[in-house]
Amino acid sequence: MFVFIVALGAGAIVVIGLAPLYADRLPSGSVELGGALVAFAISAALLGLMTAGPPAAREDELFLTAFVLLTIGSVLVLGGGNRDEGPPGGADGDPPWWPEFESGFRTYARKARPVARIR
Repeated sequence: MFVFIVALGAGAIVVIGLAPLYADRLPSGSVELGGALVAFAISAALLGLMTAGPPAAREDELFLTAFVLLTIGSVLVLGGGNRDEGPPGGADGDPPWWPEFESGFRTYARKARPVARIR
């Protein structure tokens, strides 16, 4: 059973490591759900570490659950972060602060400034 857990853990590391390459092809993930699954995975792993005594079967099951939850949660988090919500400004793509900046800059550019004296 130990070899299976180590292989599953190594597979989880590979899947999480390669997730940025394929996560955008998956249906849009949920960062909140993925974060919750990762938190549950960490909790399951800590619970497995705190179990003392002979019931090693429970530890194995907790670590298997932790690896599966960590893999699924990480893929959801990595896949859910690149939602395209459109440009933050108006319809033409200007940032929301641009009109105010542009009007202030035009006022500044029209002002007459004193000429600096050269000594």
